[in-house]
This record gives sequence, structure tokens and C-alpha cells, in this order.
Amino acid sequence: MNITEEVLTKRRIGFFGGTFDPPHHGHIHLVVSLQERYQLDEVWIVPAFQNPLKPSHCSPFHRFRMAELAFTRIPGCVVLDVESFREGASYTIDTVRSLIETYPIFGNASRFLLLGADIINTLHEWKEVDELFRLVQPLVAARGACVVEDPLIREGWADTGLLDISSTDVRERLARGKYVEHLVPPRVVRYIRENRLYGVV
Repeated sequence: MNITEEVLTKRRIGFFGGTFDPPHHGHIHLVVSLQERYQLDEVWIVPAFQNPLKPSHCSPFHRFRMAELAFTRIPGCVVLDVESFREGASYTIDTVRSLIETYPIFGNASRFLLLGADIINTLHEWKEVDELFRLVQPLVAARGACVVEDPLIREGWADTGLLDISSTDVRERLARGKYVEHLVPPRVVRYIRENRLYGVV
């Protein structure tokens, strides 16, 4: 039985973690595309306290607030602070285990991990990735056909098209005083300007 044939008797909940530094329309497109493609009842958005593979450019509090502004008006999306206010590196496997133990609705659900295709090449660096994929089925938003042999990733590969936006480019444009509302939700841009994040003056 594959994902699309699964009997929809359980809640179908997606987990989408990230630094969101800042969140942008590429993140939103990924979430909405996979949510609709795989009929997810909810997507739980979890901003990291600290991504173990790259530095952050503003505080966990600000990144959590920006994620709330970016996602909470999207039907079925919930932003959780379970990593944002926990010190130390944020490992997805640890958070997934904690959610399974803490939230019965998540523990009893059909669980999915939302990913962008750009992440695939770094999965070997993730903590306990094989165990992670046992707990949550990966769903990958991509452009084009699957080029990965892993059967779990192939099953969840979705040619959604991608918005070629990076948080790095957004930060650079903000620091240079350039327009960014075509890349970032206006509510998030207002928050960035009000709090003078990313070198905005």
C-alpha cells in the first residue's frame, strides 16, 4: 500500500521543521503543495532553536514569531514552539519522538516529514535518519522526476515545481534596502522592519 492508496482512517499530520531565517514564499509553496497532494489534515510547523548544520541570523524568538505570521492563516497549519525555546541544537528525530510522546493525536496519526529536494544531499548528516524515516514518511517537494534510489524517498517524491527563493538571498536584499515582498509575506516583512532584523535600518 503506498501513500496515495492509504485508507484515510487516521489523522494525517505533516511535520515541517526549519530555521525560517526568514520564512518566505518558497516555504509556503512547499507546505501547501505537499498538504494538498497527500491530503494532510494538518501540517505542524516547527522552527528550530538552532540548526546543527548552519548558523542562525536572528534569535529563536524572532524566527518563531515570523513563522507564526507566515503560516497561521494557512488552513491546517499550526506553528509550534517546541524547539524555539529549547536550548541547544535542534535534531528532527528528537523533536518527532517528543511530539509522539507528548501529543496522542500525533502519536496515533499517519505521520509525514515535509522536505525540499535541496535537503536530500545532506540527509546523511542528520541524526538517526533511518530511525527518523521509520517514525515519519518523507514527502519531498521537487522539480522534475525522482533521481534518488531510496524507496521511501521515491514513494514520497512529488513534482510540485519549486519557487527558487533562498533565505540567504532575502537577507541580502533586506540588508541592501531592496524590495522583498515578492519573496516574503508582507506581514513578515513588516515584522522584520519593525524589529530591525537582518541589517534593516
